Amino acid sequence: MTHRVTLLPGDGIGLQVARAVQRIIDAAGVAIEWDEHRLREDAPPTERLALLDTVERAIRRSRVALQGKFIHPFSSEYQTFTIAIRQRLELFANLRPIQSM
Repeated sequence: MTHRVTLLPGDGIGLQVARAVQRIIDAAGVAIEWDEHRLREDAPPTERLALLDTVERAIRRSRVALQGKFIHPFSSEYQTFTIAIRQRLELFANLRPIQSM
């Protein structure tokens, strides 16, 4: 059985981490159809809305998404893709597994 996963690889280190995670999952033998969408935090507002619409449809279709780290400007007036996607999908939890060293 093939599973469809929406992949938002991010940028900077996020892109590298997303690629590593893809290789790990593929090596585990899980059949994944990667539906990749590249978001650009520096995209113009009209392009951002179109990108968000496309990504929202993809996530709703696959019901699973893997998101890498995005580099974004620090501004209280700026809404990141991460926040915009969470709001559109009505997601309120952001789990961050940690391990004590």
